[in-house]
Amino acid sequence: AYDGSSSTAVSTSLSGLRGGVSYDYVVAARSAAGEGERSTALSVSTSPPAPGSLDSVSQTTSSITLSWSAPVVTTGSAVTGYNVYIDDGSSGTPGDVPVSCGVSDALSTTCTASGLTGGVSYSFEVSALSTTGESDRSSVFVQSTAPAAVAGSMTFSSVTTTSMDLAWTAPSGATPTGYILYRDDGDSATPSIVVFEGDALTATASGLTGGTSYSYMVAALSAAGVGDVSGVSTQSTSPAAPLGLSSVTQTSTSITLSWSASVVASGGSAVTSYKVYRNDGSSASAALSSSAAHTTADGSTTSATLSDLSAGLLYSFAVSAVSAVGEGDQSSVLAQSSSPGAPASGPTSLHQTSTSISLEWSAPASDGLSGEDASGYRLYNVAGTPAVLLYEGPEKAYEQVDLTASTSYEYAVSAVSDAGESPLTSALVQSTAPGAPTGLSSSAWSTSGFDVSWVAPTVGAGEALTGYTLYERVTYEMADVGSSGGVPDDVLQTMLTQSTDTVVVDTVAYDGSSSTAVSTSLSGLRGGVSYDY
Repeated sequence: AYDGSSSTAVSTSLSGLRGGVSYDYVVAARSAAGEGERSTALSVSTSPPAPGSLDSVSQTTSSITLSWSAPVVTTGSAVTGYNVYIDDGSSGTPGDVPVSCGVSDALSTTCTASGLTGGVSYSFEVSALSTTGESDRSSVFVQSTAPAAVAGSMTFSSVTTTSMDLAWTAPSGATPTGYILYRDDGDSATPSIVVFEGDALTATASGLTGGTSYSYMVAALSAAGVGDVSGVSTQSTSPAAPLGLSSVTQTSTSITLSWSASVVASGGSAVTSYKVYRNDGSSASAALSSSAAHTTADGSTTSATLSDLSAGLLYSFAVSAVSAVGEGDQSSVLAQSSSPGAPASGPTSLHQTSTSISLEWSAPASDGLSGEDASGYRLYNVAGTPAVLLYEGPEKAYEQVDLTASTSYEYAVSAVSDAGESPLTSALVQSTAPGAPTGLSSSAWSTSGFDVSWVAPTVGAGEALTGYTLYERVTYEMADVGSSGGVPDDVLQTMLTQSTDTVVVDTVAYDGSSSTAVSTSLSGLRGGVSYDY
């Protein structure tokens, strides 16, 4: 095993042996006289062979778990443990201080190196120990930790009722090959629902519920595995669309709306106001304006009155909720007509008697537009407060009877549709005709004439008297036909066409329409004849 015939050294080193094998040796001394007897035998074992198959079982951001195969020991000293060596993550040469594996079994062929940095490649070697010493180290094995955790909070943008965009920064260390984004279900639980897997630093979370706060975490991944998750970032969606949009009241120039409050889940961003949108009223399908027609002062107000509208137009409305996060989705569209405009003309009086006034009016100018046409009318006596309804129906004319002679009456009319009642027209003040004069008598008779006088009728708050008309009345009977006096042809024709035996004809005997005198003298009469007036 060793030829030291020319050396008197009493030691030597043997190499080229096999690890884990027990060898027996004897030594003999030499001189010029020859070789002496051999010594008592020495049995000695080499240290174990180097462990093999060093590999990684798993990696996290801060640890790597290794495994290896135990060396084969035949006749030598048994393995009593192992040493694992690691570099600093940059030199590539493992140091001389063993890693603390944290295992109680010295013969375990696994070791977890912890306290590492994410996204860094480390070099490892392993050796076996026995009573005879430490084996050679294994081949160097290089393994990276999983990526470091994404640092800082995620940023959010384009937040809507059902979605939001998220962004984050890449972690330190080697560039990850991808990311996994997790969220909760809006219940403040640990995020576990996978939203996104890919290599981008941005993602869109969709299918969310309005007015709900969601929690997110992101983890980077590489060939070494999935890194630690980031800290939790929380963001609420914008409010849910309000429900139950309806019209409360309508006038010719305004529509009052109401709706149910937008539902906000626990932790969601509170509603701070509502925005109401409308179109131009040209049709129900006309597009809504991109700018709000009305914004409530706070998030608790769930009604609004839209003014400056036009009569008889069909408007479309939608409402959305606003929070600190942004504006939510719009509600379903409501189509609602404003009430009609006032009748275009009238009321006007067609005819007055001492006890009646006949009125008429026209349809509103808003009929035929996009909204509801007038389906009826309401006529009011507006002389006092409150106004008194005289007529309600579809006709555009009405005669009020049983009135008092020479009395003024005040009227106004409105149009009505399913959308409501229009404003009243301007008032019409109209007087009834005077009552009949009384006390008609004659005096100062002569062969050709006489005087006639009467008593003026009572005049109330109506028009003052301006004059009188005195009529001569002749009554014709069917029996008079063929008599000496006869019956005029036109009167006879009236009897025949109207199937009557009596016709009364009044002829103006005195026109005093411009005089308030209560008497007159009649002349040119025939002597000895009876006259009716």
